[in-house]
Amino acid sequence: MDDVSDSLLGAPDDNRGGGMPVFVPIALALIGVALGGVALYFSLTGDQEEKFNARLSESGSQVAQLEKRITELSAQNEKLRHDYEALDKQVRSIAGQTQNALNQVGQEILSTRRQISDNADALRKVVEALNSGQARPASRPAATTSAGSTDTPTAGAAQPEDANPGYRTHVIASGETFNSIAQKYGVPLQKVLESNPEADPRRLRIGQKIQVPLPADE
Repeated sequence: MDDVSDSLLGAPDDNRGGGMPVFVPIALALIGVALGGVALYFSLTGDQEEKFNARLSESGSQVAQLEKRITELSAQNEKLRHDYEALDKQVRSIAGQTQNALNQVGQEILSTRRQISDNADALRKVVEALNSGQARPASRPAATTSAGSTDTPTAGAAQPEDANPGYRTHVIASGETFNSIAQKYGVPLQKVLESNPEADPRRLRIGQKIQVPLPADE
């Protein structure tokens, strides 16, 4: 027991002669460990900072790309807005032209209806005149020759004016109608129809005689 105590207590006595104390190496070791830890910390911190800076730079690049994309989309949106406005103007113009055309067509339809109504009234009057059995002006007997024979009238030609003032006798030729006869003598068709109430305009015969009113200037 005393030997152990002496050995423990004797250690300082041995260092008194000028040797290094025992705690100095321990302190140096602790300082070395601490310095190593600090170096490791700064080393790790530096790596993280570089990574952070790299990420920050990458994020900045992405932000720049997004800003560029936003600018492009804004330009496209502006172009689409201008195109839409131009298209809207064209649609409005076409709609206006279409409406004007429809109005004009409507007016033409109304005018055509009026003409049809007027023609129908005129035709109805003609039919009523034909159905009324109005007396036809007495036709003049066929002219006789000096020998007493009766001359055969030439088809399609007007005969000499008879005793009925204002009328001439016409002999129907092949293909003639009341309309063509009226045009030939320059008189209204209705006047020709009224002058021949007994004649059927749809069944004219070659050689048939009809009365044609003289024009107003004759």
